[in-house]
Amino acid sequence: MPSKISKMLKKVKLFFRKIKRIPGFFIQPAQHARFIYCKYYEKTPIDENTAIFQSFTGSSLSCSPYYILQELYRNPKYNHMKLFVAADKTALKNIRMVLDNSGMENVQILILHSRKYCKVLAEAKYLVNNSTFPTYFIKKEGQIYVNTWHGTPLKSLGRHILNAPNEIGNTQRNFLCADYLIHPNDFTFEKIRNSYMLDNLFNGEHIISGYPRNSILFDKAKRKRIRKQYGLSKKKVIIYMPTWRGSLNALSNQASNDIAAILDELDKLLDEKTVFYAKLHALAKGSIDFEKYNKIKPFPEECETYEFLTAADCLITDYSSVFFDFAVTGRKIVLYPYDKDEYISEHGLYMDYDSLPFPIVQSIEQLAEQLKDINDYPDYSKSMRKFVQYDSKDVTKNICEYIFGTGDKGNLKIIPASTYHNGKDNVVIFTGSLAKNGITSALKSLANMIDCEKRNYTLLFSANSVNRAKMTIHDFPGFDYMPIQGRKVLSYSEALCRFIYYFFQKDFGMVNKVMDRIMNREIKRLFNNIHFDYLIHYSGYEKDIMEVFARMDGKKAIYIHNDLIAESRTKGNLDVKCVEKAYNRFDKIVAIREGTKEELVCSSDEIRDKVILTHNLIDYKTILDKANQKLVFDISDEYTDEKGQVLTVTDATECNISQEELEDILNDNSTVKFINIGRFSYEKGHERLIHAFEQVHEKYPKTKLIIIGGYGAIYDTVRQQVSDSVCSDDIVIIKSLSNVFPVLAKCSAFVLSSYYEGLPVTIMEALVLGKTVISTDIVGPRQFLRRGYGYLVEESEDGLANGMCKFIEGTLPEAKFFDAEEFNRNAIAEFEAIFED
Repeated sequence: MPSKISKMLKKVKLFFRKIKRIPGFFIQPAQHARFIYCKYYEKTPIDENTAIFQSFTGSSLSCSPYYILQELYRNPKYNHMKLFVAADKTALKNIRMVLDNSGMENVQILILHSRKYCKVLAEAKYLVNNSTFPTYFIKKEGQIYVNTWHGTPLKSLGRHILNAPNEIGNTQRNFLCADYLIHPNDFTFEKIRNSYMLDNLFNGEHIISGYPRNSILFDKAKRKRIRKQYGLSKKKVIIYMPTWRGSLNALSNQASNDIAAILDELDKLLDEKTVFYAKLHALAKGSIDFEKYNKIKPFPEECETYEFLTAADCLITDYSSVFFDFAVTGRKIVLYPYDKDEYISEHGLYMDYDSLPFPIVQSIEQLAEQLKDINDYPDYSKSMRKFVQYDSKDVTKNICEYIFGTGDKGNLKIIPASTYHNGKDNVVIFTGSLAKNGITSALKSLANMIDCEKRNYTLLFSANSVNRAKMTIHDFPGFDYMPIQGRKVLSYSEALCRFIYYFFQKDFGMVNKVMDRIMNREIKRLFNNIHFDYLIHYSGYEKDIMEVFARMDGKKAIYIHNDLIAESRTKGNLDVKCVEKAYNRFDKIVAIREGTKEELVCSSDEIRDKVILTHNLIDYKTILDKANQKLVFDISDEYTDEKGQVLTVTDATECNISQEELEDILNDNSTVKFINIGRFSYEKGHERLIHAFEQVHEKYPKTKLIIIGGYGAIYDTVRQQVSDSVCSDDIVIIKSLSNVFPVLAKCSAFVLSSYYEGLPVTIMEALVLGKTVISTDIVGPRQFLRRGYGYLVEESEDGLANGMCKFIEGTLPEAKFFDAEEFNRNAIAEFEAIFED
């Protein structure tokens, strides 16, 4: 158990780790920028005549922001406006070329994350983006944010992205703080709202108008000029726009090789009248030598994408939303999904790909055949009408008039977001890391058992902290969720004050005022103008969330899942003073077991009076169902994210015996099998459990001990102890098993060996499966098991051994039946008390 000295050493190490990271702020522009932005956010007034435009995080100047910018630049009624464009350093040259080529030489370019960029981002009246501003962006009162997004979704969005549900946070946040969300059609309108869970939180307006970027596709004169400018008047012009399949920082990958092979072969098959332009991602383009081709050319960098697209006689793509847009031209579209099955299984689609009304080819030869006659293709106008019915040459002008001009909505379809507010209370629940532990299991049961139609529930969590457990997010289908991405916006002096506040756990007048400023700014960053009626800190640990929730409007509740004093002493992972501050500022303190109020001995009567009892619910139907499933060891499941990082979705099961050997043990009715389930952590008492079992095994050799844990710092230590044990052949240790219930169901008794606990969900899970429960006589299980549901033994190695021996000898008294249905009815009523005045 950590001493006071070791806890202090731990804090000192943490301090020096943070100091070492400081140079990283200057190496990583986005990290440094949040400190710069803080200054301008607080001190710079809004300039009513300034607008900033950003496309695809500054990687280009294109899409709908380009056409809105162009309208404001060219229309005399907007001459008073100062127009800025954001550019990543790597895209600066290309963006300058696009501006010059379109006659917008006077538009100023801002380097992304630069001091000037931060200043304009904080002072601009109007902000236009087709993707997201950085995580440090906070929309100020009085700013007007227009988000156009960038396409009708064929691929899954938001919560429907199966392998990365936690990475939607900044996109969702940008949508929620926008004043206007522009949608090209009703289909996109529905998918954006649902996939990013906007309906009860968004407070702006939806504009269903067609896309500004599609206006240019109606311009026949522009098509003629572009074809003449590039010598294409008498040519058959094909434009190829494949979806990028690689990662943003992978220069060499299979995607580039695939595209190169396609272009190499296709160049030999095209006729002499054909000019074939390939619009590739910058990383793929850099790996291809276009000089060797006769008919294939790179997409011109000086021309905005859709301006040059007007020249096309035929579009080739695969999964890109560009085909929805190009459909307004009525010209030929060919789909070439050379990796269809693999791509769809990884990304998911919103519609049946094979039912799309375009020729779909699977080989280069088939593609070349389709390109011979660009007038031979099925009429897709009826099928595509619902996607393009709002598009027209006047969309950009109409949007600008409504937002930047007189406010005349003309024929725009304007829908206030409040139309979709259902009038129910909004509840936000902070989950913690969603790790494989009792807190997450209890939250899953809660989500499955309560009436989700009664209120609007939103889960809140850090995107990074849930990364290893990201697939768990899919286990809450009835709840919306908001991942937190990015870090707090603060000054360097504020960062120092925050450190003092937490490190020394002291109250200073000035420091408290600074903390108020930091946390109120963080509330604005995360939630902008969203109102939650109830805020529940479910994990009960994370201090920053305590500080944020404490300063928000709405009724506040915080859970206690464990003996906090013991947790602090054992792990040093909890600032007790921070917790007590939170308890003073929260309305209710939710205990999951009896006796918690009496244990808050360091607290005032006022704090103890806030304590309410809310037992964890038990999803017994799911437990019974999973117990009947086949035992399966997990296989490691990894994928590469868009940053090129290999991430683990599911950890492989580790076990000191094979799955077949474990099954033989479980099916052997002649042996008594004791099981312990809990993370590999000191307080779980694995060491004394193993020693206790050694005593039992010496007396009763026909016994087995099975230890299952999800994660924890002492796994290697416990595994070594098992290996060194005199009865190592009869102890099974398992790490990371998604479904433990087939094992638990075939064991004889569940043993809890912990030094301290809340009220472990595993006890109730064992009771649901009819298992005898033996537990150390500690606070937490004590009050529950004294009702007759299980057996308390002396909190020692000998106590555990005696309890197991008595079970084998049959001398334990008969336990009381655990009625899970009645228990849940009472627990739901207790949960509802959180929402009572």
